[in-house]
Amino acid sequence: MDRITHRFLIFQGLSIGILSIVSSLVTIYNYAFNYLHYETWERHNDINGMPEMIIPVRELCWLVAAGALLYGIHRRQIRFFYPIIGVAALVLLIHLVRELLLLWTGPAEWYWHFTLFCNPSLMLPMIGRRIHGMMTLVALRRLFESDHSSDNNFVRFNPDREECETNEIN
Repeated sequence: MDRITHRFLIFQGLSIGILSIVSSLVTIYNYAFNYLHYETWERHNDINGMPEMIIPVRELCWLVAAGALLYGIHRRQIRFFYPIIGVAALVLLIHLVRELLLLWTGPAEWYWHFTLFCNPSLMLPMIGRRIHGMMTLVALRRLFESDHSSDNNFVRFNPDREECETNEIN
């Protein structure tokens, strides 16, 4: 793979991990200390229909998953990508449950304005971020798998003696 593409993919993965950590810390700080009051849209979008403990737990899950992603990129191990995929799927499930509860119990005017799956201006950016993140993780996986297959040690066949000899490239 090209060096520029290689570095760009690693930069994308690192930026996803770092921005997830920063966003989670800011959300936890704002939620815990009530430093910035939620605007109407943020309050209905984030809190309405959810128990209050889900938000800090959700953000702590993002922190752990983003830390695992950064560690996985640093160590070039694909298995550390799975927590962030799981948390992204879990957050989508939480939003779906929240919207079903809001549809069932909330006033009708709230539902059409503050739900993600019925309002395209809210749904498309969220789905776009998830698709961008998943495509980056797929590209990083292929990059790391190709790095493992192009190791410095290789076995070369010698046709004169019909045996294999191992050479090491420094």
